[in-house]
Amino acid sequence: MFGYLSGTILSIMATKICLLYPSGSLSFLLHKFFIIFSEWDWPKPILLEHLSTKEDLEKLGRIKLKLNSWQIKDIEREGNLMPVISTKYPEINSAKNINENGKKIIIDEMNKY
Repeated sequence: MFGYLSGTILSIMATKICLLYPSGSLSFLLHKFFIIFSEWDWPKPILLEHLSTKEDLEKLGRIKLKLNSWQIKDIEREGNLMPVISTKYPEINSAKNINENGKKIIIDEMNKY
């Protein structure tokens, strides 16, 4: 969805909570989801694993693909208000279409819970 949380974005965010609290009950995880992401230090990216480095790609023989992966230095660019980074090469910001108004609505709604 343009400007809001898609299924992909929600899946990455939910996975982050499950990784942080692997033995949490469903109600606990749902509660933590809203608490953590309503207070998240945006635009700090949500990452499930470290970003691919040149060395990682060389080990996999993928350095010649030259696909553009999202990098921390990209955080200042437009479209990185709420970066939710996909896993595996090439990593992308799945939430690049969230604008300032959408971010405010999302955070306001999360604060209701």
